[in-house]
Amino acid sequence: MRRISLVRRAVQVLCFAFVVYGGFAVGQVLELGRGEFVDETGFSGKFERGKGVRLVEREKVRVDAYLPATSCTYQHKGFFAACSLAFVSEHLSWLTPFSYLVPQLLLLLSLMFVGGRLWCGWVCPFGFLSDLLIGLRKLVGLDHLRVSRRWRDGLVVTKYALLGASLLVSILAAVPALAGSRPDLFLPFCQVCLGRYASPLLTGAQVCWTNFANPIQATLTVLGLSALALFFLGFFVRRLYCRICPIGGLTAPFNRYGLVGLFKVAEKCTQCGACSRVCPVDNLTVEERPDTGSVAACECVMCLRCVEACPEPGCLEFTFAGRKVVSS
Repeated sequence: MRRISLVRRAVQVLCFAFVVYGGFAVGQVLELGRGEFVDETGFSGKFERGKGVRLVEREKVRVDAYLPATSCTYQHKGFFAACSLAFVSEHLSWLTPFSYLVPQLLLLLSLMFVGGRLWCGWVCPFGFLSDLLIGLRKLVGLDHLRVSRRWRDGLVVTKYALLGASLLVSILAAVPALAGSRPDLFLPFCQVCLGRYASPLLTGAQVCWTNFANPIQATLTVLGLSALALFFLGFFVRRLYCRICPIGGLTAPFNRYGLVGLFKVAEKCTQCGACSRVCPVDNLTVEERPDTGSVAACECVMCLRCVEACPEPGCLEFTFAGRKVVSS
């Protein structure tokens, strides 16, 4: 049964087109930002208090809203402003009044609550590109490299370390004594994210590949190129970049405390291991949970490959707001 995968792939294609190229289709509506910043490399961007510095010149976004997926701030004619982590980092650095944030924050939390990490498995443009790498590897007849439990757990720790470091640097950028370094410290994860390179390439903007103007920018450049290399290593290790992406780390708690759910009926499970074999992030919770209950682990990207692969009728069940949507 491949119906779930076919539906998911269709949704991914539509979401990729909408998130990455939606701004081209609908045109520019809202004008965000006044003034101009040009860094040492000559790349300019629009900014104002609460809006942020951009490393690349690109037209404004259409909707001043943020997604719990990589809707990148470096995107030319991007339909959305940026991702959830950029939203948090940006306003931490500018110490934006909470009253200003309420509409956007409520919308973002609502999206997380409704979808959990379904955003990673079904909507995220870079999740889709990662799945294309997996498909390419299968096309050439190569098996993926299996990640040990130790390495898998290490990648999880890395993800939350990146999340913590990104938020810490964003807070440091707000310190008055470091005001002169704010352009360098601003949106720290955005400057090392895969989107720094991929989004401009996908949307026809000029790419700022390197910036060695000062030690901070040199460090961010090295980390950014490392992230790009890590993404391509996803040809061998399934969704490798996704495993360390802190954007998913922000959304992860909503797998357990949101509207989406993944449940297992333990007495129907034969421990065949089909769920673990097909999981793109090597989530072992589904197979190893000894009793009946939720198996929507924080690392699960809700691709539902486990539901699709499980041979036991009714053993695994995906729910929305407590109602069954599909089962094995």
